Amino acid sequence: MAQYEISFKLSASRQSAVAKRLRAMLGPDVSFSIQKERTARSRGDRLSEAEASFEDAKSTVSELKDEMQEWMDSIPENLQNGSKANEVQEALDALESIEGDMENIDFGSVNFPGMY
Repeated sequence: MAQYEISFKLSASRQSAVAKRLRAMLGPDVSFSIQKERTARSRGDRLSEAEASFEDAKSTVSELKDEMQEWMDSIPENLQNGSKANEVQEALDALESIEGDMENIDFGSVNFPGMY
């Protein structure tokens, strides 16, 4: 039988209160784990979270670019001047441009001033 992972958010003052609400909703036969959501408090923490998300986005763009390159490489020679090959090449070029632009982003250049 397949297993599924479900995530959602509940607001409560204590973890035991969350567990109690989940048991009431899901019943005693469902196993679950609870993690307290960590919220960024400082500007530096928030920028670090943005940088981590940005690194994920860079990785996705790179993966997509590699997929388009593999697709382009697999197009038979007699079809390389066709419309589909042109579409793939345009997507590849756009992803390469995005990837290049993303390489120029420097999160380390931001220095937040102190409060006082």
